[in-house]
Amino acid sequence: MLQFAGVTITSYIFLGIVHNVFLPAAIVGLGNATCSYKVMEIRKITDRCIINENSHSEDIYLNDYISSPYQLVLKRCSLKPQLDECLEKSISVCQDCLNSTHLKGIDVWKQIDNEVAAYICEDNALIAKDLLEKGESSCWGKGISVLTNQCLLNYKNPLPLYDIEGIGKQCSQLEDLESCFEKNELPICYQNVFKKTTKKIMAIVRSHMCKNN
Repeated sequence: MLQFAGVTITSYIFLGIVHNVFLPAAIVGLGNATCSYKVMEIRKITDRCIINENSHSEDIYLNDYISSPYQLVLKRCSLKPQLDECLEKSISVCQDCLNSTHLKGIDVWKQIDNEVAAYICEDNALIAKDLLEKGESSCWGKGISVLTNQCLLNYKNPLPLYDIEGIGKQCSQLEDLESCFEKNELPICYQNVFKKTTKKIMAIVRSHMCKNN
């Protein structure tokens, strides 16, 4: 599975690629044997989209720790139309393995991804630059990723990301998750930008997950 600086779901949300990278493989991986074999096909599509079709070197491959997270975000933003179009193929590959709940989850996360990407990529990815370059080099790997894991451990009864209706009934827990980010200090990061970014991204997520709450 692709990773950004050793993190999984945090990076997918930050890069706006939950619906077309994380969810298809996660959903199909839980299915029957007929569908499960498609996980590798989905991953091959993702690899091909990120490396081959866009003719970029492996420094855009979201695997393990990278020297400049900001440069990766910048490339993701510059490649957004082509990358998004290519990654949508992963959904078509597993279409026959998706039920109505899965499809709704993918649709909602697509909206979230688009809004997050628009926010992160604004002004030449200035938010990412301030967050990932003004702090210490370990800000992402030893700061944001560690804090995210800590906060998620306190997230009670976690539901699959595609279960929009279920998550919508537990919106207070999303507020608790946001509070966990706000109350913890990250001295190795640019604190003000981190809190501003977290608040904005969580607001985007809640606006789609908690429409009826």
